[in-house]
Amino acid sequence: MRKSGPQQGLQAQANSRLATGWSPSPTFGLFFGLRHLSAVRTRFRIRAASLDNRRARRSESQCQTGQMLENNERRLMTAAESIVRSLPDNDTHTVASAAMDTKGNVHTGVNVFHFTGGPCAELVAIAAAAQAIAGPLVAIVAVGDRDRGVLAPCGRCRQVLLDLHPDVAVILPLPDGELTAEHISDLLPRSYSAPEPAFGS
Repeated sequence: MRKSGPQQGLQAQANSRLATGWSPSPTFGLFFGLRHLSAVRTRFRIRAASLDNRRARRSESQCQTGQMLENNERRLMTAAESIVRSLPDNDTHTVASAAMDTKGNVHTGVNVFHFTGGPCAELVAIAAAAQAIAGPLVAIVAVGDRDRGVLAPCGRCRQVLLDLHPDVAVILPLPDGELTAEHISDLLPRSYSAPEPAFGS
């Protein structure tokens, strides 16, 4: 790797001294070692500061999203909880989902479990919205039976939501039990996304 500036001058000076038979003293090696350590520490501090800034911006964005969607969250939670409480006590239907479109209409669905496979509740809610010609969804939540509360979507549901409704906010549980609404793209960083969103029309 080519060096420039002060580093090039120091390297040339060292090469010249070595060519004339000069051997570096322990102090000389310590000098360059300390310079390298200082540079590494500087880069580490810059990276740490950049990471802290990104975390702060994301935290602020999440707080703002939660405030804007607070009323919608309550509507979706109420709809999903009402459905999941009415489900029969079996292993076939165990999760209810509620999704809201841009007009404020709520579309719901439940999962279908089978050993051959079956759709998650979020996918059924997406299909119900498509049947109603709802257009883009702006928020979605899934609630589990037996008092499991809000559930985070699986990887397949995240990819489907990103492809079909790239602007949707997903209501998620936090480790402390609180709820937050995050943009679907934040749940799939550096992911594949469809060239054009499809709204089931």
